Amino acid sequence: HTGRPVTRDEYNAAREGIFKHFPSQFETQYQVLQQFSGLVAFGLPDDYYSDYIANMNSVTLDDVRRVGAERIDDKHLTILVVGDRELVQSGLCELGFPLVVVDNDGRPLV
Repeated sequence: HTGRPVTRDEYNAAREGIFKHFPSQFETQYQVLQQFSGLVAFGLPDDYYSDYIANMNSVTLDDVRRVGAERIDDKHLTILVVGDRELVQSGLCELGFPLVVVDNDGRPLV
């Protein structure tokens, strides 16, 4: 793996976002139905949400780095940026990655 590993700050920000967002996934009847439908669709155990926070707390920064290195092929990633082309294109070009501009149907623009 040749990429930069996840930093402590990135790890902490991601965890904080996950923990803050978790309760809002159960605010409406529709959201509750959607979450429990996921249990069935993905074959998750009945106690998945009961143990969710404890399971998330058990994931360490080293775990994230190890699994990322094992499973992410950073030589074959595609990043999709949506925005005002005039505002973002020059900054994207500075990164030095190949840039393909497409229309709203995914057709390349020349």
